[in-house]
Amino acid sequence: QDDVLQLLNDQWPQSKTIRLRRLERSSDDLPTSFLLVNEKNELIGYCYVDRLFDEENGVIVESVCIQRSLRGQGFGKRLMALLEEKLRGRFARIYLTTADQREFYSHCGYEETSPRVRFNVSSRLFAQNA
Repeated sequence: QDDVLQLLNDQWPQSKTIRLRRLERSSDDLPTSFLLVNEKNELIGYCYVDRLFDEENGVIVESVCIQRSLRGQGFGKRLMALLEEKLRGRFARIYLTTADQREFYSHCGYEETSPRVRFNVSSRLFAQNA
């Protein structure tokens, strides 16, 4: 847990309590956390997947993050491919939001959608068929 907290707070600082609350909600079903680790079981990357409340057959991917020192080496694509493989067949659409990684997600096959309301906030989402 500490490695995940450190990775996320390096990218998006937030209180440890809020981060722990989310990690503790993670389960074998949804919501769930995906970890990308190396052969020494060291954390490379992380993301969180949860249900969409207004689309039964859709999920949203959040907090996709790779260790700063390992970025640009294909680990982000590998993490996305692994989670897509796990979700394929269970859900029709995978959504995510991004402010600064549009090009990366476009290369992963995600397309921009119209804004949707989630947690009372309208967000522009990117989607991919699962």
